[in-house]
Amino acid sequence: MQIKVQPGREACDKDCATKASCAVWDKYCEWKGKQNPSGFSDADSGLKVPESKWTTGKGVDELVKTYVTHLKTTCKSFDGNIDNDPKVPGSSKVTEIMTYWFGDRDFQCMKDLKLWFGKTPSIDSTINTKFGTAHDAAIGGKLWEWACKGGESLTALIVLLDQFSRNLGRYGRGTGTTGGTAANVAMYSGDAMTQGIVLWALANGKYAELTPSQQQFMNLVLTHSENLWMQQLCLELTYKIVKSGKYKDGDCSKGDLGGDISFKGTWGE
Repeated sequence: MQIKVQPGREACDKDCATKASCAVWDKYCEWKGKQNPSGFSDADSGLKVPESKWTTGKGVDELVKTYVTHLKTTCKSFDGNIDNDPKVPGSSKVTEIMTYWFGDRDFQCMKDLKLWFGKTPSIDSTINTKFGTAHDAAIGGKLWEWACKGGESLTALIVLLDQFSRNLGRYGRGTGTTGGTAANVAMYSGDAMTQGIVLWALANGKYAELTPSQQQFMNLVLTHSENLWMQQLCLELTYKIVKSGKYKDGDCSKGDLGGDISFKGTWGE
């Protein structure tokens, strides 16, 4: 399987096996020999990564593995309902998170990128007001069943733990203050949990059930890790999303959507 990195690499592909006369690509060739960490083939659309691929020899943190184990135990007894406890955020909060983060469209526009990657106290303050309590519940380990349910519930949990942790930590929950060391700790407080959730989702077929936009936020969890194997896996999964042809480019010219972006143009052929 090949992943495009930049123009000119193709001319060196044939030399990667011997690393002859292609010194500029030596580092890429070294990586290429270790890539495909999940064992995917180009024809494989299952997008499942069994635990055997990462439990040994991949440097995955033991805390991350602990979260995977906890999630497996929790999901064995899950009855499919995330609204059993009225004191814990449930399906209505999932819908609220998904509507806020992805809108009511199955394609993305510039407006979405400004929300996702814009760094402003205003955005962070809004997220704190709307979702601060749900975030606290997620960090406190009260929303594991959202992952068990899969689909939008799984995605909403990932957004809470991975994305909103950064929003809420960066500017002191939108107050405009950086918060120093404590804020830095808060920004990354959900990382180990989300890495465990993503690995569990990949091993249990939950990742494959998501839309491409939702999958990309699972992939971002892998990029936020300090683990080379997870970084490689992120590249591989993104490549497969592009090759699948399922990502939709839509009409973003209406209303306040901010204009078109092209996922395929950014990542693709």
